[in-house]
Amino acid sequence: MLNVLTPKGRDAENAAREAILKLQKEGQSFVWFPEHNFFPVDGFVTSGSSITAIFEGKSRRASFADGQMTYNGKAYSELLITANKIDNGVKLAQQMGINFYIIIHFELSDLCVSFKVYDQGTHRVIEHKRRNTRTQAGANGGSVFRDNAYIDFSLCSVGFVL
Repeated sequence: MLNVLTPKGRDAENAAREAILKLQKEGQSFVWFPEHNFFPVDGFVTSGSSITAIFEGKSRRASFADGQMTYNGKAYSELLITANKIDNGVKLAQQMGINFYIIIHFELSDLCVSFKVYDQGTHRVIEHKRRNTRTQAGANGGSVFRDNAYIDFSLCSVGFVL
């Protein structure tokens, strides 16, 4: 079952949506795909009447300061995200000829950071490491082995810069 279809998963999704919507600027909007459907990314960014980027939004019950995430008292210098999120987003961005971002909301800091994962202008994918590791299966707990990507927080921007 998709985590977003459970109460805990829905809460995490809503926290990300609310925080990301606060990043909108005049003439720029974040548009989310319909709920309860699977899409390779969470939505797209518009400027005027044009789609300018796609994004994946995440919420972490952690804090962010000084270029590090703190979760359960431990500091992390890298974002862990399922590698297929990067693969799917990059593929779609390449097909559409637009940029792809990952936006992370840190609930305990009420702060968002963004990573430009694919740059259409340079055709570059953000530097990241991949490892098959055991991680939390989703918002509802559990664990699973999967291909995960690790992106250094030094590559993020605080907020969202298009």
